[in-house]
Amino acid sequence: MKIITYLCCFVVFYALTYAEPIKKNVINGLEVSILPKNYVIPFSAELIGARVYLQKPAKCFRNLIDNQANGTFIIMGETEIICISNKKNDIYDGTLTIYPDGIFSVSATIKDGILDGKCIMSFQPFKYSFNSKLSSVSNYDMKKIPVPSEHWIRDGKQDFTIKTEGCFKNGKKFEGSFLKIENIMDLRIVAIQKYSNFKLISESEPTVFKIKPWKNSF
Repeated sequence: MKIITYLCCFVVFYALTYAEPIKKNVINGLEVSILPKNYVIPFSAELIGARVYLQKPAKCFRNLIDNQANGTFIIMGETEIICISNKKNDIYDGTLTIYPDGIFSVSATIKDGILDGKCIMSFQPFKYSFNSKLSSVSNYDMKKIPVPSEHWIRDGKQDFTIKTEGCFKNGKKFEGSFLKIENIMDLRIVAIQKYSNFKLISESEPTVFKIKPWKNSF
């Protein structure tokens, strides 16, 4: 009987915690809704070079004034923020920060829905896997990986960070440095691109990081 009681309590707790919020016609105040799996993270294509999709449904918090989004806009996974930004009259305006996979973050300035201003990119490959005893084995297509496996970087300090700072203008990369990161299974192929007056003037030799397994809430 106790087992049945505990099971019922668990089911109720789970339903209250993870059930999709009932949509309400919020005119003024905080609206909480659920974004579906495969929802595109805002501006991921422009900032990262490819659309990044939610791997599972996520909660969306947005402040509404007269039925339009005004103020903070947040996409939240199970335990971590995926995107935090600001909207003005339903248009992105202000600083937008996205966390595509927990170890890579991008913070950019948006004006009237267009990328325009400073863009800071940060890659911290060992942030969560520091001292991890886990390992992974994958069947890689070595033709797609520009660096031999003996030169992959597998370990490093937890606070090791590659950081770039650049500037967008009228929605395009204008000046400064930007990270280019390609995901292949548990590998991250990283290069630094430099732009001047909208033109790509250089790209560093790629570095390959092998990411140790860690729980990803996205």
